[in-house]
Amino acid sequence: MAVSEAEQARQQTIQIIAERYQPLFKYLKSKKCLRQKSGDFTFDISFTGSKYGELRVFVSVETSIAPPDANCIFISPIVNLTRKYKKIDSYHVITTSERERVIEEICRYIDEFVLPFFARFENIEVLSQEVSKQGFLPHRKNWDRFSLTTKRFLELYPPSPSF
Repeated sequence: MAVSEAEQARQQTIQIIAERYQPLFKYLKSKKCLRQKSGDFTFDISFTGSKYGELRVFVSVETSIAPPDANCIFISPIVNLTRKYKKIDSYHVITTSERERVIEEICRYIDEFVLPFFARFENIEVLSQEVSKQGFLPHRKNWDRFSLTTKRFLELYPPSPSF
């Protein structure tokens, strides 16, 4: 089966982004994601697409202390980590000029928002306290405070009462 032009454009875009973040992240081509493991946590930047040539980017965090079917403690489109309130969280990458712009935007989001977000997991006590008060993304005004994944995180990593 021939790969569509849209899929080729997506694959090329993902490959360029992946190359920029190796060896910090391992690129899992079959899963279309960049993965980094640190302690109990697995950090993913995942790429999906549509038949219309769009690219979607998600950020997720999993923990090894939960059962495999309930190990996701955070998942969100990458744009939610930013302070941009875009209704559309997909990117068109069919044309070369648009692809170059999208690559730069996604890499900027990874550098400015995703990497600092992942770094918050280095101090789990502080993160747990923050999440219990305002969710993972305080700038999103309770967007995730009551989500299933946030509740799961707080059950696995309860905030310390002495905080």
